[in-house]
Amino acid sequence: MKRIIGILCSSAILMQSMCISGEIQTACRTKAFAEDAGIADALYPQGDANRDGTVNAADAVMLQKYLLTEISEISLSADMDSSGTLNAADLTLLKRQRNVKPPVVPYEERSFRFEVADLFDQSSTDTLGLEEPAGLETVTVWKAQSTGDHYCNGVCLASYKGKLYCQWQSSETDEDSADTHVMYAVSSDRGRTWSEAKLLAQSPGGGYCTSGGWLAAETGLVAYINVWPDELSDPRGGWTYYVTSQDGESWTEPKQVTMADGTPLAGIFEQDPHVLSTGRIVCASHLQPGLTVCPIYTDDPGGVTGWKKGAFTATASGAQSVELEPSIFTQSDGTLCMIFRDQSGSYKKLISYSFDDGATWSSVQSTDMPDARTKQSAGNLTDGTAFMAGCPVNNSLRSPLAVTLSADGKSFTQAFLLRSNSSDPALIYEGKAKRLGFHYCKSLVAEGYLYVGYATNKEAVEISIVPEASLMLNG
Repeated sequence: MKRIIGILCSSAILMQSMCISGEIQTACRTKAFAEDAGIADALYPQGDANRDGTVNAADAVMLQKYLLTEISEISLSADMDSSGTLNAADLTLLKRQRNVKPPVVPYEERSFRFEVADLFDQSSTDTLGLEEPAGLETVTVWKAQSTGDHYCNGVCLASYKGKLYCQWQSSETDEDSADTHVMYAVSSDRGRTWSEAKLLAQSPGGGYCTSGGWLAAETGLVAYINVWPDELSDPRGGWTYYVTSQDGESWTEPKQVTMADGTPLAGIFEQDPHVLSTGRIVCASHLQPGLTVCPIYTDDPGGVTGWKKGAFTATASGAQSVELEPSIFTQSDGTLCMIFRDQSGSYKKLISYSFDDGATWSSVQSTDMPDARTKQSAGNLTDGTAFMAGCPVNNSLRSPLAVTLSADGKSFTQAFLLRSNSSDPALIYEGKAKRLGFHYCKSLVAEGYLYVGYATNKEAVEISIVPEASLMLNG
């Protein structure tokens, strides 16, 4: 009776037991069926059963059909546990989208590719010759008033339990002053209207704090807070703390983010953690002493411990690295790309590649992508289209604001205008490091939209919202 119930409840589980007992050979296939494709399969991510370059639900469906003998061929990449046998264990791992290993291909056998078409007319200072995407909206989350804070920057976005969250640093007059603290606001209507600004983290005694970004984790909403103590002012550096919430209203007491060995992360968090299809979280930190950038990663789904430094060589420039404030997107073959601002003044983006989910990185290379030497923002739409949001100009004016697109993350062929230079209002309140432009943008893909948040003139928190359908190049 238990045997019959097992058949009715889970054919895949029965197949696994058959394979173990050796009752039916075809219920559990070996790698021999695709041995001639082994070299080609090595170029695809583990779990990519249908060889389309991505790991998603379609691969799980294909593996299930194979286990049920509904189809006779499948990629070697479906062997999730590298056991040499396809069975229900592989299907379970594939459904969880965890413990997925990247393809093991030596760096010398992989080609670096990052190309940008001639998309930007630098003589057209208002729009760069770009058009707006269909359905573009811009909303204001917070704006300086005659009383209260007059400075903001470091806008970060998150989606959690059907609501959007926006975080930024705020102060009365100047950038990174002793009174700098972190504020946030919440939207229940996909970002069209926002709550009043609320305090997230207060400036500590003997230092100040700035926004470190968000992570919508299974354990709750994580808010990272960068703390800059006075004793680390020469050279300047800081520590990363976090608070968590289940409802977006009540927050835990701050704790330090920790490394795999249990020690505190001795650096600040780069506001932009990316969760890979494997479940691994990849970000970057600016490490002490000073601000030397380094990719970091963790397999802790909570994103607050277990962090490790990626193998990466930064270019020293005094107390900081030439490469700063990166972001990440993924190419169609699974290659991670980390793009940086270039402090040496080239007004071009820099790039490094990883083929092992962020554990090791290539040497940094220059690109032809114009950049106003500002914080980077990048990612992938739900169809895999890679995007970079920012100011693609060959000078330090952080305007106009645009999004640049690539179907495969290797060749960027389209760009759209998000904010024109003429849409930037006049500066109202003076302050240290305040100037015209759309500053330090960070992005979020959620609920069918791309959200790009930024600080307009560093005195208004604003978001440009675009339907994904207006940007997708793969669907």
